[in-house]
Amino acid sequence: MEENPIGRLMNTTMENVRNVLKTDTVVGDPITTPDGMMLVPISRISMGFGGGGIELNSKRSADTRPYGGGNATGVKIEPIGFLIIKEGIVRMINVAPPASNTVDRIIDLVPEVMDRIDAFVEKTGVPGILYNAVASGPALINELGEEHRRTRKPIIYTSADSVFQIACDESVYPPEELYRQCRIAREILTGDHNVARVIARPFIWDGEKFVRTANRRDF
Repeated sequence: MEENPIGRLMNTTMENVRNVLKTDTVVGDPITTPDGMMLVPISRISMGFGGGGIELNSKRSADTRPYGGGNATGVKIEPIGFLIIKEGIVRMINVAPPASNTVDRIIDLVPEVMDRIDAFVEKTGVPGILYNAVASGPALINELGEEHRRTRKPIIYTSADSVFQIACDESVYPPEELYRQCRIAREILTGDHNVARVIARPFIWDGEKFVRTANRRDF
């Protein structure tokens, strides 16, 4: 194939594509804010490739035979989120359109989001939080339940709806304490960060796995 013109053409194109699709295209260069927060852009890459050609009839040798052909490549690079690193804590903030079209807006917004989380930790008196991203609640409490018990950090997550969910083991934070945390979160999540509901998601260990209890409450 390398001796064929279409083979050489495709090899040249793929080499150029490899130069574009480097690791630092998917995981961007870190950005450090004045207050010491580090943002690492994460992107999704989509690519399409096609080509073809034909050797025209001729009495010439293969090396000099007339040839016509071409190929085309399309590459799309789309920001999908930022890794937020602050004081040894790493969080992922997903970027949804139209915000993903304006990186500067995201960079301006991230400190405000982190400030809301910091305010929640300060006002509730908890030692920190776990997760803070989109997730399936039942799977997440089983993934982080033991760490939650060990660290006493509430599990924070959201979903496709406009909600802020706080999950805690009832042996770590009884329902009334969890409700208090939710009321504080409700007071904090206003303005640009307003959500429709703050949901208390208490759970327990049933001997085999962590399961939600009937003590859910919406705020």
